[in-house]
Amino acid sequence: MNIKNDEAHAMAREPADLNYATVTEAVTSALREALVRQREHGQSRSERVTALLDRMRRQLADSPGPSLREINDGLYDDRGLLR
Repeated sequence: MNIKNDEAHAMAREPADLNYATVTEAVTSALREALVRQREHGQSRSERVTALLDRMRRQLADSPGPSLREINDGLYDDRGLLR
């Protein structure tokens, strides 16, 4: 494995040395563990975006004052032109 970043190489070298493994084995193991964690506990990107949008909708719905629709309706007339 050819790692061209000094910091990344040092981070890969340490677990390799501690476990008497090659850098390739250490990187493979770390990536395998990261993937397992992400698959077990993570969500897909679309699920995270959907969850974020849902939280934003709830916060906006619970906030005092006019809604974004009301603000938008106050800015534009029936033809879509600024008032």
